[in-house]
Formats: sequence, C-alpha cells, structure tokens
Amino acid sequence: MKRYVPFIALLLFTGSESFITQDCFDAAGQRETLYCLVFAAVAIFLSTLFFFYFYFRYDHSGRQAWEELFASPSSLPGAGIVLLILAAGFVLRLWTIWSPDGGLPWDAAYKGLDGIAIREFGERPIYLDWNAGREAMVAYLVAASQSLFGYSVFSVRIVMALAGCLTLPFFYLLSKNIFGRYFALLSTFLLAFSRWHIIHSRYSVRVVLFPLFELVTLYLVLRALKSGKSAWMILAGIIGGLGFYTYIAYRIFPVILLAFILDQTIRTKLRLQWKGIVFGLLLSAAIVAPLAIYSIDHAERFRNRMERTAVWNEPGNVATPVMRVLESTKATLAMFTFKGDSIAKHNVDGKQMLSSFVTGFFLLGILITLVNIRKPFAMFLLVYLLLSLLPGFLTVQAPQSSRTLGSVIPATFLVTVGLISALRIVRTTVSGLARPVLIIVLCGCAFTGVNDSLLRYPEMLDALSPSDSSTYGTDRDQYEIAQFLNQLGPAYDVYLSPQLFFHSTIEYLTYGKTPHKLYSQYTNLNQTPGKNKIALVVMMPNTMNLWWLRDDDQRNFLKWWSDYYGIKSENMRAVILRTYISYPRMSETSDLRLQYILQTRHPRSKVLNFGRFLVVLVGQTIAMNGGPTN
Repeated sequence: MKRYVPFIALLLFTGSESFITQDCFDAAGQRETLYCLVFAAVAIFLSTLFFFYFYFRYDHSGRQAWEELFASPSSLPGAGIVLLILAAGFVLRLWTIWSPDGGLPWDAAYKGLDGIAIREFGERPIYLDWNAGREAMVAYLVAASQSLFGYSVFSVRIVMALAGCLTLPFFYLLSKNIFGRYFALLSTFLLAFSRWHIIHSRYSVRVVLFPLFELVTLYLVLRALKSGKSAWMILAGIIGGLGFYTYIAYRIFPVILLAFILDQTIRTKLRLQWKGIVFGLLLSAAIVAPLAIYSIDHAERFRNRMERTAVWNEPGNVATPVMRVLESTKATLAMFTFKGDSIAKHNVDGKQMLSSFVTGFFLLGILITLVNIRKPFAMFLLVYLLLSLLPGFLTVQAPQSSRTLGSVIPATFLVTVGLISALRIVRTTVSGLARPVLIIVLCGCAFTGVNDSLLRYPEMLDALSPSDSSTYGTDRDQYEIAQFLNQLGPAYDVYLSPQLFFHSTIEYLTYGKTPHKLYSQYTNLNQTPGKNKIALVVMMPNTMNLWWLRDDDQRNFLKWWSDYYGIKSENMRAVILRTYISYPRMSETSDLRLQYILQTRHPRSKVLNFGRFLVVLVGQTIAMNGGPTN
C-alpha cells in the first residue's frame, strides 16, 4: 500500500489544484456548498504540496526525478514527429491570418504606418519616438513585408506570425541541447499548442519578437560552448545585440544570459571560448551603440513608455509605491494558474495563462526545481522565470501577459519538468497508466490550444462593445469603417471626426485609397469642392473610449458637437451624424448603390445594422432639410 501513496497524492494534488482559480473562488462566494468544496481543495492542495516537498527532498526521489529529465528513452519516434509538432504549431499561428476579418488593433496598425514612413518618407529611425516610444526593428520588418504584400492587414500580421513560428524550432533546439530529446519533444509540443503564445503570434504585436531573439542567443551560446567554434559565439553576439531593438522587456535579458553562462555545466567551458566571447561582445556593443547614444541624447523620449506604464505612476491609485509593486507582483505570479490577463486581445475570458491540463505540473515543476536547486540548470530556470516576470511586477494592468511573454519559455520548461516527474511517479506505481496519462494531458493541451485560440478568441472579440473593442480588443469597428470608406470611391467627399481621423487603424488602412479630411468646428460643408459629391461626417458614439486622442481639444470634440447643435450627450448614439449633398439631392441610384455597398461588403450583422442606419439617416436628412445641410 505504501508504494501507492505518491500516486494517490499526485491525483489529489492535481485534482485539488484545478479548483484553485479565480472563477471557482467567485462561484464559492455565491454558494455555500461551493465554498466548502473550494476550502477543502485548498486544504488538500497544501497538504499534498508539503508531502511532495518532503518526498522529493528526503527520499532521493527529487534527485532521481531531476536526472530523468536528461534521459531519453530509446523507443522515441524519429525526426518525423518533430516536424509534425512544428507543422502543427505553424498552422495554428498562420491559420487564416490572410483573412481581412478580425480587425487590426491600434498598436498593430501603427506598425503599418511606421513601415510607410520608412518606405515613402525616408525615415530611418533608431528608436520610434512616436506613439509613446517603441523599438524600431518591427518597423523595418513590416516595411519589408509591405514591399511584397502592400499596405494591408496581412503585411503586418505575417511578420509577427512568422516570428512566433520561428520560436518553435529554436525552442526545440535549446531544450534538446540542455535536457535531451525526450524533454524537447514534450516541451515543444506544449509550446506549439500554448494559447498564450498562439494568440500573441496572431494578433500582430511586436512583443512576440523578443522571446525569439532570447532563444536564438541562448542556443547559439550553448552551441558555441559545445562545439568549441568561435563563429557561433560571434553570431550569438550579433543576434543578442539586435534583440535590443525588439521590445523593451528584452533589456533584462543580459542578466538572464549571465545566469545561463554561470551555470555549473556552462561556466567551465568559458575559458576555451574567450576569443569568441570578446568578439561577440564587441559586435553586440557596436550594434547596441546607436540605441544607447539615442537613449542619452533623448532620455525623456526613451524613458517615456517606461514612465507611463510604471506601477508607481498609475493615476488614481492611492496606495504607496511599495504596496502597488506588491499587488502587481502577486497578480503576475498568479496568472499562470489562478487568474490570467483580463485584456481581451491578450487572452480568453481572463483564464489562467497555462492550460488547465498542466497548471498542476507547473507548480510541481517549480517544487522539484527548488529541491534540486544545486543541480545543473535548476537555478537558471528559476532566475529565467523571475526575471522575465519583472516587467509585470513593475508595470500597471497586472497581470499583463504581453510584457511577460518571455516567461512562457521558462514556464513551459517547468511544466515539462513537473510532467516528466509525475509520469515517473505513475510509472513506478501503476506502470500501465503512464502512457494513457501522457496522452490525456497532451490531447487536453492540444484541445484547449485550438479551441481557445482559433474558436473562442475570435468569438469573444466579436462580442465586445465598440468602447471595449477600442480599449481591450482589436478595433474592429474602426477596421470595418476603414473597409467601408475604401469602397465609396471618388464620388464621395469624406470627412472624419477627430475620433476617427487620428485613429491609426483608419489612417493605415485608407492610406493611398480613400482621401479624407478632418471635420472640426472650422469646417464649412458648403465649401466642399466639386459637384455630385456626398460628404460624410463619421462620428463615434459618445460612449466610445477616446484614449488615443491625447490632445484635450480633440477629446472635447464630442462635447463641442453636442453643445453647438444642442444635442443632449446621452442621445448621441449615432455613428453617422451629418451628411451633405452638394448637387442637388441624393438620387435614387446613389441611394441604391450605397445600400448595395453596405450589404455586399459588410455581411456581419453589426455592420449591416450600421449600414441601414446610414441609409435611413441620409433619407431623413434630405427630407427634413429639403436639400444641403450646413
């Protein structure tokens, strides 16, 4: 009976851990029976956690579990299974990104505008000091993509999707060279189907670049030390230097790299590679030098984004800076298993960032790593995890899965550590269950990865209100308006309110396609040029979040409109508020053409309703005013 105790403890540990989530705690607050169940789950979880600490600490089981991480069974499948896992990961990150549906978020659209600035206006930025400041590599990559695919949604999406795809083979190579082929197969499968990594690879943000550069640099350093060839170390210096142009969170990577090379299995080989290390460091310093000089000459611009997102600068938060950091740290640490990122474009319904099928193994992996802290790469894994979470500890909106995306790499390693150790417990007690357990876990991860990333995620974005879509989603309304404007043609004189005129999604998607002008209190529609033109003034609802308008005059535009025309702000629900017919009135043909455009180009019910309202409003304006309006 004693031999079955670890197996029973494992069942209780993973089962009870699955109840320790924010959703379960919220439900427990409403029903007493659920409260008792959650309380019991917490008690069982803590009890089994202590059991496993002593089990791995004092019974040589921890040492044996760690040694097994570096072993690879002789019956492993061939290279075909690696290619199959990579292919599955590629498909999940590239699936339908060529489709125009899905919208284009503000930040992603700005990448397109950056590319236009490079290609058509001669900009050669070292650092993008507009849009709150950003590293410049993504702008050059998008500009190259635009030379092939034009100024489209796809030309922005494909850059980040390919970066997400390339992360997988380098993750496999690094994990194989550290632990072994068996570990690499399991961990790469888990990353390939990671909802966290798939979503960030698909929704067109530059953050997915920096984990790739971290992995490539670590792999090249390890390859150099194992092969004894300085060329790999020099290449590592080049890639490591370029990484500073990817994302702000990469700036902590030198400390991660230091922890890696100081590991007991690595540092003994450093002396043999001193020439490669020196040349690599010199090349890396030369690559980073322009950015460093810029940071000195334009310190305020360079620090702008950090200062705006620092948790101690959060407006409206009355807590002390220390308490703010502690609260942010707590939320960030809990995002793996308890409650994840609640920003819609980053996650699905605030779920924990790891699949519910592996959260228990993640915690078990941390425990085993702590027990074996003196063993090879144990300290590195924990340091890697904590340092990659540091941007989340120190910034607002915790937990923030974008700024902490780098932690998906060590987190996946730790999940694999826990999973292999759990399979060892199963195999030594009920040997016939080890393979079924592994199949269930892997199939569960595959299901949640596909279901959450490709099915639930777009459905959730579709359900967002216009205000939430602008703040937390992918700006689908602005995307649909841009698509609509691009179908109007030269017969329409288009005017946009500041809320749309200054929005990057519309700026990018209409560039070179639909000329439009700013409609403000100084605009006189009677002076519109040409005849037979329809001037549309497009206006956001009063409830729309206007966070991207950083100028007070722009923010107050809606208030000015309501005051000037005597419209109560609570009644300003129209998206299109004004139309103008310059000669002499809208004909039946034009009305039918406009209705045809809306119905054929915008099949979604939301946009179709928007279109019907526009057509009705045009007719009402003409009928009430008998002609042109001012």
